Amino acid sequence: MPTTRVNRRQLILPAVVGVLAAPALARAARPAGLTSFGARGDGRTDDTAAVLRALRSGRPVDGAGRTYAVSGSLRPGPGFRGLSDCVLRQLDPSGRGRTLFVEGAGGFRLSGVRVLRASRGDDGFTQRDMMENAGIWLQDCSDFDLGGVRVSGGGVGTGLVINQCRAFTAADLQVSQIRYRRRARPADDILQGIWINRCSDFDVVRPRVFDLGGQDALGFSRDNNRAIAVGGSRRFRIQDLDVADCGQGLDVTGSEGNREFVILRGRARRCWTWGFKLANSAQVACVTDAAAQDCGLGGFVVSGRSELADPPPGAIAVLGCRAVDCGRPGGPETTFGFGVLRARPDPDYPRRVRFVRCEASDLRAQAGMKWGFFNEIPAEGEDRNLAEACSAFGATVAPFHGFGRRHS
Repeated sequence: MPTTRVNRRQLILPAVVGVLAAPALARAARPAGLTSFGARGDGRTDDTAAVLRALRSGRPVDGAGRTYAVSGSLRPGPGFRGLSDCVLRQLDPSGRGRTLFVEGAGGFRLSGVRVLRASRGDDGFTQRDMMENAGIWLQDCSDFDLGGVRVSGGGVGTGLVINQCRAFTAADLQVSQIRYRRRARPADDILQGIWINRCSDFDVVRPRVFDLGGQDALGFSRDNNRAIAVGGSRRFRIQDLDVADCGQGLDVTGSEGNREFVILRGRARRCWTWGFKLANSAQVACVTDAAAQDCGLGGFVVSGRSELADPPPGAIAVLGCRAVDCGRPGGPETTFGFGVLRARPDPDYPRRVRFVRCEASDLRAQAGMKWGFFNEIPAEGEDRNLAEACSAFGATVAPFHGFGRRHS
């Protein structure tokens, strides 16, 4: 790995170049009204066939603010040019499938669209249904724009998926109230709010995800889910995020690695485990001016790769961030505001992680933060992990562990 020191300007510029330019959207055609294709738009009548005809018309489609009941998956194909100002309500009680599934399209816009996923019990579902069930799934698309998109309701699955896409912008996304019901405690990754996978050159602004969890024989839990997950992606920026009442807040992970990205501002609140997690193979990244509050294991964590064949993680800067009241009282032995953790197969990474001007505090009557800043990787020289001009208050064990004397 290169040994040059991480520079904030060098981190930010690659993630922004090519991302902020508006996609080349095909907006020249006059929008078509959904009712002109025979849709009732009363929220009860099954409008699946009429909505699908409209989406396959080759024109942008305007829903005129109405609610359209549909059953199963809407697959408009590569000719899809956009949809605006409507609610799609899933009628299928099983909820299996992807309510709006756009594949291979480009130059479209989704604006003011809300999807209501089906409500149902999940006892018969398997782990893979997190992949198969979604409110909106965009696959192999490019040069598109999302604005004011909402997904809510339903159980096992994901609210919004953007998979293998490039050159897009998304603003004011919201996913909420996704809950499962099962007799047994499920495995990890049972549901997600927003999942971005194997994408490049994109900008996401003001995403909001809240109220993810589930009921089983042991009671209600926020565990086993992710509000926003990003995997195997490059050259992107996520800014002004707001996630709350979930398992993990922002999880930038995946064995293929995420590279050249910026997390700019945002907050994660009441997360069962971590607020901001950069895991597995995250490289060349910057997290700036973000805050985590009341997160059960830690506010910010950078952790090692899960497979030795993956790229080694490192070259990550966390600048001007705050962790407040993180760590669950009476919880695990290692809780912290900011941490660098090794993974089981590789004790030597992450390296070159820098926490700069960050603050960890726990002033609760029963504090749960054992360390303010915690580091498990004993690398030396330019490869070492640093806490510079940082401060910690209220740690029950020690303010700093494993960072030498480079902290305040």
